Amino acid sequence: MKHRRKILLAVDGSDQAFEAVRYVSLLFPPNRMEVVLFHVMTKVPESFWDVEKEPAYSNKVATTRAWELQQKKEIQEFMEKARRLFLDQNVPEDAVRIKIQERKVGIARDIIYESQNDYHGVVVGRWGMSQLKDFLSGSIANKLIGRLINVPLCVVGGIPKIGKILVAIDASEGAMRGW
Repeated sequence: MKHRRKILLAVDGSDQAFEAVRYVSLLFPPNRMEVVLFHVMTKVPESFWDVEKEPAYSNKVATTRAWELQQKKEIQEFMEKARRLFLDQNVPEDAVRIKIQERKVGIARDIIYESQNDYHGVVVGRWGMSQLKDFLSGSIANKLIGRLINVPLCVVGGIPKIGKILVAIDASEGAMRGW
């Protein structure tokens, strides 16, 4: 439908990502949104599997394969739970899609690339699965803040309440266009 706002909801399976899902499910009228639940999956590099034939590494390869399958299962369960939340809020079934893809360039860059597909906004949680890793390497949210320029970005932190939104702007041309 033309009057729907298409939102890219980039999630990683974390509690904070689910809070972002919950927030978006309550933010817009159910018949006015279209949501794509988007996850970029980081797989074990193919070069790792080259050691599979080495007897010393066989148990590590089995453990790694099990971990990879568990990650896929957990994100699929998360996505279904998130989808169900939208459906429970009366968002039409055809307006909630799940998209899981393997990492192509980098998680933040893959989200930016996906955002160029006619989205009206991108929503992410402030912290991901690994707060220490996010702190040391720069969170995905921070990377998006600095690089996402084609659509508005909403970074959800904590457990937000519905009702008020703080919009920070400056006197720049870009901020004025958003205002």
